[in-house]
Amino acid sequence: DVCSSDLLLVLNPTLEDITSHNIFILESKKLREFEKNENNTQNEQNETIYYIPLWHNDFIIEHETTGEKIHIKNKRQLPENVKIDSDNNLHFYDVCNFSQLLDSETHKIQVGTLTYEFPTSELRVAKQQQLVFKNKGISRINKKDPYDTSDRGHIYYYLSID
Repeated sequence: DVCSSDLLLVLNPTLEDITSHNIFILESKKLREFEKNENNTQNEQNETIYYIPLWHNDFIIEHETTGEKIHIKNKRQLPENVKIDSDNNLHFYDVCNFSQLLDSETHKIQVGTLTYEFPTSELRVAKQQQLVFKNKGISRINKKDPYDTSDRGHIYYYLSID
């Protein structure tokens, strides 16, 4: 919960930011521009840099001089056919032409900066199907090391054939 004395900062990462595991760099001098108290005339000699991982939904940092909590809300800017669940699994919904699938040996999908190709022989003859690319998605949240990108979520690919 955000207390009235805390600062809330909303960022708008794109799918490309999230799949690239980009980190937003926030300098304390920029942070002062966002602070609620406009009468704050404190002049910090040592600038602090905060690193905010954009694959997190929410992130909390502590202001180095005031001790206030700074709540960062990453309001993800996703296309309508992409969802991210609470475990940071990507859900990608796609529609493809049947004859297009028959004419190629492989099918390539792109979700943000992530590209995957699979043999069309793995597909069934069904209008709706799902493939799972295990541990190939965006990083799961590691509470002990929030910058760790080694544990990846899955990509669930939902294909509708028309």
